[in-house]
Amino acid sequence: MKKEVLIVLVSVSSAAYAQQKDTMVFLQPDRVEIVSDSGVLSVKVDKQGESFEASLFHEDATLELKEHRLNLVAPFIQRKRWEMQPHTSSLIPIYEVAAGFLVPGGATKQTWSEGFVSQEIGVNLMTLMFHPWKDHRYFSFGIGFQETRFAGKDFLYTTEGDRLVKMDVPEGVSSRGAHLDFKGIRFPLSYGFELSSNHVLELTADINCWTNAKAENLLGERNHEGFLLKNYRPVTADARLSWLIDGVAGFYVKYYPPLWFKSGAGPIGHTVSVGVFLRL
Repeated sequence: MKKEVLIVLVSVSSAAYAQQKDTMVFLQPDRVEIVSDSGVLSVKVDKQGESFEASLFHEDATLELKEHRLNLVAPFIQRKRWEMQPHTSSLIPIYEVAAGFLVPGGATKQTWSEGFVSQEIGVNLMTLMFHPWKDHRYFSFGIGFQETRFAGKDFLYTTEGDRLVKMDVPEGVSSRGAHLDFKGIRFPLSYGFELSSNHVLELTADINCWTNAKAENLLGERNHEGFLLKNYRPVTADARLSWLIDGVAGFYVKYYPPLWFKSGAGPIGHTVSVGVFLRL
């Protein structure tokens, strides 16, 4: 029976594709299902979360091909990249959400924040993707939102002239800590390549355009006082290494150079963040 089905599939497919002049090749599919019923041959191929279905049948001496495509996954940017033709570009929504913890070092650690108390969150909204090669390498440029918060306990923030400094909590004052909050738009520029069929590595340079920066002291149980920062750098850059698994989720490590404040306007120090991300 298996031999008969294969013979029919080859003969019918050859005739059908001779008319359509189209060829579809599936390398190492996850699952192939062939069903023959009342002269109709149905073929279903599953690969990496996508399903292709085709029905081949003979009617009134005319051989026809009916094709149906069903994409069972959301438009993950990596899946879309692999479908692109070489030397093309495409604008693709990727809906990526990332969250992580900051690990300050050097002067940063001593002056204005603490590791694993500081956090960051990033959201990518749109990506312009370039696929100049025949293999699974690509360049991409996108736009998104970034919020980075440096937090600490047992101290408060204040200013001395135009300089941001740390101060001890006054005696008799209850404090829950303090934080610096940077919000803005980020423009990620990435180079990616496939390590295996389910693993992708990305090298990214993020250009951050900060539109808002403030310091906030948390006093008592609910009170807080804050003030806007003046002498921070409105544009900074960081470097990020991401590891994507199955086109759905992954891990990243990011390095922030000590470029948050203009010279002499605030503490400096190198910062590393680690986190996870999800592509919807």
